[in-house]
Amino acid sequence: MKRNFVRICAAALLSLLLLGCQPTPEKEAIVSPKANDISSLPITEQHEEIQTPTVLEESRVSSSGALEIDFSAEIGVPKASAYSVYEVTQRSFSDKEVLNIFRWIHPEAELILEPDYTKDQWMRLIDEYDGRMPESAQKEERLEQWTQALEEAPVLYTPVPFSFSDIQSGEPYRAYFANGDGMYGLVSGKKDGSSLCYLRDAELSYYRQDILLPGEDAALLKDYEGEFPISEEAALERARQALEACGLGDMQLIDSEKMCIYRSEMLVSKGWDFIFTHGADGLPAIFDFMGATYGGKDLPLPTLCSPWGEEAALISVDEQGILCIDLRNIIQYGQRLAENVRLMPFDEIKEIVAQHLMQTYAYAAEQIPDSKITITKMELCMSLVSAKDDYFAGRLIPSWLVFFEYSGKNQDAHTDEAGNVYEATTFVNKSSRYFSAIDGSYIEPRITRDMLE
Repeated sequence: MKRNFVRICAAALLSLLLLGCQPTPEKEAIVSPKANDISSLPITEQHEEIQTPTVLEESRVSSSGALEIDFSAEIGVPKASAYSVYEVTQRSFSDKEVLNIFRWIHPEAELILEPDYTKDQWMRLIDEYDGRMPESAQKEERLEQWTQALEEAPVLYTPVPFSFSDIQSGEPYRAYFANGDGMYGLVSGKKDGSSLCYLRDAELSYYRQDILLPGEDAALLKDYEGEFPISEEAALERARQALEACGLGDMQLIDSEKMCIYRSEMLVSKGWDFIFTHGADGLPAIFDFMGATYGGKDLPLPTLCSPWGEEAALISVDEQGILCIDLRNIIQYGQRLAENVRLMPFDEIKEIVAQHLMQTYAYAAEQIPDSKITITKMELCMSLVSAKDDYFAGRLIPSWLVFFEYSGKNQDAHTDEAGNVYEATTFVNKSSRYFSAIDGSYIEPRITRDMLE
């Protein structure tokens, strides 16, 4: 999987390098943002649902002829009671709230500073790993490292208590606890912050099935086959209980996925991962794992970004209980600034999306044969962005999340001087972009404004 990550990053870097040199051959697709100019919002007397097809199938070609764009897209429009703009603020988790969440899972455990692993703990870990893992150079190297750690480890260890009173507001903290399995869990975050993370075991790695690739990760994907020890329904019930314990029972489930848990390549558990967000009026806020790409010479920059970062609660559950609670940039609702906002007609949004993507990839298409953009899905949702005149004031606004693929040819079929025959190869890069549903402007709720500077 590390290979996959490196490859994806390299592909993204190549795209940005190609995009960064581009002129602007297509017409400008940026629209002046009205989403936070409350006085100029188009308001209707009663809620008017936007009219869209359920599936969109059409094609067009850029003015240069080098880039084709296909809409082969499912159009997702959740049932909404209104299209509104909300004021939102950052949630602040107090010391007491963090401790209450921890005590809900571990009523008897005590928080401590970073622990030392004893010789007995290292010996049990070495014995388990040596007995379960097949012989390999990686195993030999890891056992060598752990044997060295065993030699340096203490026989006994006296934990040092952790106290929030030793941490200043805004400072990061890391508090550990004995988890009953002979290992240590972790609670971390920033004091009084809107994010925190609980891990039942600080040394485990968690992998959702949807991050794996069929080719390179075929061996790992076998771990996801068949029935899991806990059903998705039972795991979701526990996840919702955890949300309630966090005081976040109003968050909406937007995604679930199988998850396998490993300790140094050893499969130790199987469970489920759930993602929750705060939406509004029936429109969900989407947590998108795809990285945001933006910027480059003569390329459009987002008109609005997130004030603090993308919000989500990610909760992982296995047969034993809660594996992980990862709360990121949690918000709380303020006042509704506008209700029954009229959204831009879908046909106009569609044209803005097409022009934006053509402008973004026009230069790359001049360098890469058979360049093509395929829009696979468009989903109406809510997005957390800043106010137009205050980068640290939060707003929830209706938006379109557009998923697409950019594909092209890596090389033609050819035979080299030595007589080696090479087949033609192609690539497909998946990405996504957000657009305001009110005025069509390009927004990016996955990044903050300072990332553009």
